Formats: sequence, structure tokens, C-alpha cells
Amino acid sequence: MFDDCKDDPRVEAYMAGMSTGSAAGRFQVELVSSEPGPPQKGNNTWTIAVTDAAAAAQAGLTVVVETFMPDHGHGSSVRAMVEPLGQTGQYRLSPVNLFMDGVWEVRLVLSAPAGAQDTATFTICIAG
Repeated sequence: MFDDCKDDPRVEAYMAGMSTGSAAGRFQVELVSSEPGPPQKGNNTWTIAVTDAAAAAQAGLTVVVETFMPDHGHGSSVRAMVEPLGQTGQYRLSPVNLFMDGVWEVRLVLSAPAGAQDTATFTICIAG
């Protein structure tokens, strides 16, 4: 039987506007919106906004989305496409495929044109 992960201490409570810093502190990533909201099992579309440490919008990044279930040791074989949304530092990610219940890490590998790279991770619960 599936054990609901909503109370798992690794999980961040979903809310539009939630944000996370990148591992090396180069970027701040805000989850502007999720469709559906909160994210659910299956395909999701996320809009994110990325700023640097000085809160300047970061347009022109290369963003790679990696989904991973730490308890199962696998991710999704479906790769999200990333669409820049103008010069605002916003990007649409779709589909963010979270195909089963459990704890998911949505890792965003962010690469600036000048070469700086960092990773930001949202850890969420998908419960059926």
C-alpha cells in the first residue's frame, strides 16, 4: 500500500510563488505557476522565473529539466521541453512528467551564456 508522502520532511509544501536557491547560490528559481496546481500525477506544465544573486532576471539561460524519485532510484523517460518567455527570465517547462505517486525531485540544470552553471531542485509529493 502506498504511504502518503505529504508529511515527508524532504518535501516542500506546494504554493504558487514558492522558490528555491541553486546549490552554489548563483540563481534563485521561483515556481510562478503549475498547471495543474498543485502538481499531480502525469504531465504538468510549470512556469519558472530565474534571477541571479542580485535579483536580476536571467533571460537566455539553457535550462535542462531532470525528474528523479530518490526512493526508487529512477526518473521519467519523458523529457520536458523548455520555452523561454521573453526577456523576463521566465521559462515554460512542459511536460514535467511525474508518472507515479511518491517523492519527486524536479532538478533544473541552469547554464548561463557566459558558462556559469548551477542546479536548483524542488522536492514535491505526488499523492494519488
